[in-house]
Amino acid sequence: MKRISKIVTMLLACIMLFSLVGCGKSDTGKALYGTWSMEVDLSEELNKQMGDDFAGFDGKLVIKLKFDFNEDGSFKMYADGEALKESFETWLDSFATFSLDVMYAQFEQMGLSKEDADELVQSQYNCTMEEYIRDTMASSVDVDAMAAEMTMKGIWEAKGDKLYMSEDDEIDVNRFDIFSVSGDTLTLNLPEGAEDESDIPGLQYPYTLHKEK
Repeated sequence: MKRISKIVTMLLACIMLFSLVGCGKSDTGKALYGTWSMEVDLSEELNKQMGDDFAGFDGKLVIKLKFDFNEDGSFKMYADGEALKESFETWLDSFATFSLDVMYAQFEQMGLSKEDADELVQSQYNCTMEEYIRDTMASSVDVDAMAAEMTMKGIWEAKGDKLYMSEDDEIDVNRFDIFSVSGDTLTLNLPEGAEDESDIPGLQYPYTLHKEK
């Protein structure tokens, strides 16, 4: 349970990796107008944070990121709040089920049977073991606050196949992504020779986004 604070830290680190650079608008950027989204599977990285007692746990947590590219040259990047809540609830169900065995094993090492452990938790917290696990985890993660902190706003510009995005008011001409649009698919890739600094599974270039209807 002490490791749960790393969930928020890891998710916020993930979202910040999308900070590209830029300003304004141009004709070549018209294909970008609208809302695009992509899913980032954080399951592997998140599950690693659980520690040795949770080796083998394979709960799924997927974040749906959205990008609004507006005609006035502004952009907004944010997590789909409802999708995040739904994904977290699914992950929490898996976590609670897996954690039951972990908790019982820990109590067994203390000399308490499953029945004794259930009785102890019920007497102290007035809930079942599973309810205790779910409530503890749920109270450690404010999904609404997490989604709000993932929001990023700024300005953007497309020149040729180069996409600049920035939270500031100036362009850094040395930082950009290479983009291409094919139908309802937007692909972002690194410039030739640039290194992908992300070490989070599920968040490596190229990024593939799909146009929202």
